[in-house]
Amino acid sequence: PKIYDESTELTARGLSYATMDWMVSHNYAVTTGDSAVARAAIDSKTLPAFVEMYDTYDEVYRQDSWIVGGIMYLEPAPKSFAETERPGVYSMNVRYGRECGSWTIDHTETYECTEGSRGIPATIFARFTGERWIIEDLLFAPA
Repeated sequence: PKIYDESTELTARGLSYATMDWMVSHNYAVTTGDSAVARAAIDSKTLPAFVEMYDTYDEVYRQDSWIVGGIMYLEPAPKSFAETERPGVYSMNVRYGRECGSWTIDHTETYECTEGSRGIPATIFARFTGERWIIEDLLFAPA
């Protein structure tokens, strides 16, 4: 996946691009089992659920199996860009969604999700390193 130059800016636009870069690299991991770029986009200590997902995706493809669907959607809202109380950490509202998908393991067993989602309010928290953004958290709005 391509990482855009704009995603290295300490601006709302920069975080928007970094968010989209993460989404594209995440979806690349879902469809190929190559999660290297997606892993580099996140803080593995603060997003262990995504690390576990990437481990699973990688293993599915190592077993000569595959995933269909399961694509993540992130729609950033740049006007919500704000610095948090933690120095160097910023937030931005996003709309989150995920397609329903299925996994086929060993060409015989298929696991399918029951429903997808779209337009769920969430907030991205990211740290700017001076060179690029690292996604630290994705928190969903209380229901």
